[in-house]
Amino acid sequence: MIVTPKPDFRELDRDRVHQITVGRTYVVLGIDYDVYRIIDDNGGPFEYPIRLFDTVENTIPPGWTIDIDVEVEDNEVALYLGPAELNVTGFYEDFFDCKPDAIEVFRRHCVSIGVEWDAEEFIRTGGRPPDIPIPGNRK
Repeated sequence: MIVTPKPDFRELDRDRVHQITVGRTYVVLGIDYDVYRIIDDNGGPFEYPIRLFDTVENTIPPGWTIDIDVEVEDNEVALYLGPAELNVTGFYEDFFDCKPDAIEVFRRHCVSIGVEWDAEEFIRTGGRPPDIPIPGNRK
């Protein structure tokens, strides 16, 4: 599945600095209810609202699984769709903690789908995006 940012994506979500570029395409690594997980321009597999993108190619890749989590207390349903090896409870927590096994699983997945990803840079930055202030916000 491949997406590209809408030309007016910044107007659609003014509360966040986005590390995506109009005209560039991004391979979707997973879908979590209303967000896509993509490798953004900073090299992180971060989540971005689906409404910011146009679909370039909408085929669900082979090997993807669906996980449905029903919150009985809140009467909510969460839907997760993604590659089986990444769609495992706790995977992204381990990944963002830069645990070697999770980093290796992610690296192998990127290689298998032909997506460039710099594991060394990701680990060097601690798995976090740069702290970029949002213009007009004071935090």
